[in-house]
Amino acid sequence: MKFGYIAPTKHLHQIPQSATFHLILAHLLVDPEYVAFYNKCYDKGHFILLDNSAFEFGYPIEAEELIRMIDESGIKVHCVVAPDYPGQLSQKTIDSAISFANKLQELGRSWQIMVVPQSEKGNHVEWLDC
Repeated sequence: MKFGYIAPTKHLHQIPQSATFHLILAHLLVDPEYVAFYNKCYDKGHFILLDNSAFEFGYPIEAEELIRMIDESGIKVHCVVAPDYPGQLSQKTIDSAISFANKLQELGRSWQIMVVPQSEKGNHVEWLDC
């Protein structure tokens, strides 16, 4: 099991030096200090997983905007969480993940993709299908 600390910029100094797996948030990519911290981690060989901030906002940063934010910030990542839709039909997340993968392939991006299963609240069968 790996633990990814999620910290705002002012608390990055509290992430243990032993941490080599990082879960970072897309909406914080506008902060150059945040990006610089995680780029240094990447350069040290740490694994960087970029989340789409759906949990924080209740909806994801959409694919095109997410890719733009990555490009403009200069963040280095290994894996990106595809846009997912908490509390909505699982098919919306499935379709979004497929579309995101296709978009990355068209752009020649080699990032790994993580898909977070979603469904309408309480629909465990749909969540498992996702």
